[in-house]
Amino acid sequence: MATPILTTKLSLPPKRPDWIVRLRLLNQLDKGLGRKLTLISAPAGSGKTTLAASWLHGLSGHKHGAVNIAWLSLDQEDNDPVRFLSHLIATLQRLAPQLGRAAQAYLKTPHVLNLNHLMTLLINDLAKHSEASTTQPPQQNILALDDYHVISQRDLQTAIAFFLENLPPHFHLVLATREEPALPLPRLRVRREVTEIRPQDLRFTGEETVAFLKRTMGLALTAEEMRALEDHTEGWVAGLQMAALSLRGRGRNEGPSEDEEPPVLQLALPPAWQTEALGSGGRDIIDYLAAEVLRQQPAEMRAFLRQTAILDRFNAALCDAVTGRGDGQAALAYLERANLFLIPLDEQQQWFRYHHLFADFLRTALTEPEQQALHVVASRWHEAHGSMPEAIKHAQAGRDHETAVRLIRRGAEEACRVGAYSTLLGWVNALPEKVVRAHSDLLVHKGWILYLRGEIVTGEAYAALAVANERPDAPPLHRGMLRGFQAYLAINRDEPAQAVKFAEEALTFLNETESF
Repeated sequence: MATPILTTKLSLPPKRPDWIVRLRLLNQLDKGLGRKLTLISAPAGSGKTTLAASWLHGLSGHKHGAVNIAWLSLDQEDNDPVRFLSHLIATLQRLAPQLGRAAQAYLKTPHVLNLNHLMTLLINDLAKHSEASTTQPPQQNILALDDYHVISQRDLQTAIAFFLENLPPHFHLVLATREEPALPLPRLRVRREVTEIRPQDLRFTGEETVAFLKRTMGLALTAEEMRALEDHTEGWVAGLQMAALSLRGRGRNEGPSEDEEPPVLQLALPPAWQTEALGSGGRDIIDYLAAEVLRQQPAEMRAFLRQTAILDRFNAALCDAVTGRGDGQAALAYLERANLFLIPLDEQQQWFRYHHLFADFLRTALTEPEQQALHVVASRWHEAHGSMPEAIKHAQAGRDHETAVRLIRRGAEEACRVGAYSTLLGWVNALPEKVVRAHSDLLVHKGWILYLRGEIVTGEAYAALAVANERPDAPPLHRGMLRGFQAYLAINRDEPAQAVKFAEEALTFLNETESF
């Protein structure tokens, strides 16, 4: 299957007992529940995901009536409309199994997608579901999209704006994003249809800072030290957490055991930190503090963190494969107890990721060859476990072009069949051009998709390259694909005789197969 549903993307982050209850923000979010949109927009490390998850977990309380929640964590690969819509439908079907079935059927047809048509089908299903509600008051349905800033494809942004504009009553959209989204925000503001949480809202107050340092981070500090921490970090959550970890971990020399708890220490503050970079994500302070935190970990834990930082998501088995050790479960348990920027991705707490800022720092400690070797191992693990998109991504990151080409070929037929053209084009584009030119089938895939997107001249240029690079010993499937593409181009050039010739040759090569 070219677009498997990654179920960890559909899980609301599990509720943690040490979360700080931020009543001022929760009340603001509650008041906006009757509007179309809640927008939580702030730089990385501001606590957007934690706030959204905390609020949504709390909405199950009786005072809010019946509330159904669908959650979707987004990533760069979701810029493929088929992948995005497949996961969007899957998460909405957690509200009701019948939602999105018409759109799902449309997705399975092999043609270029009409995104507004798909969104119309989806909106109509949501409207029917809303009208069929028998509860009084009617059920409130919430769709939350986390990390929305990764959606950069314009057609997809336009389709989501259309979806938002036409949401039926009792449906509410929540977006957590680092950047201002491409939505008609001025119009929504005038209509009072949007609730906005911005960076200044997310900064911890003095009271919240004290609660966070004591309850979440387990730090015993004087009031003066807490005020100093708040001043230095300006209430920025990631900075506070990293500073607290830096303080708490000092003096730790021995490796973690399964029963070991992180220490609670009362220590003097390190030298003052410069926080001018907070507006742009606080890279300087994070790098300084992360280095301090990492230095305090045992050597084995430092190696574990660096090696697993190349993974977008991981479980204990994948960690064991990448590190070559067998202590993945114990290491993850320790990191979770230590609050070391480990974020669970499912209710069972089997899959995790690191906070993006921390992962970025950890990766800088690895050389390029070290990262590539780890990616190759991760690719093999994902292939063995049937996670083809992730296997391809890691093979490409590991510069293992031979494996990447083999895996792309395995997934290309299904990608074409279900219309996942953007995914397939992304796979091919991630390869060096010289690798693509060495394989006529990859040239055909790229040329055909570009042609379908209206890039006629470029598409035909890739067809010419495929003809020039075709090898006589190429597999029949590859030769048949090229003839099929040539037939398609001939028809569009109004050359029926040439089209028939190429089509007949294609059938000879393809025989009884069902190649797209």
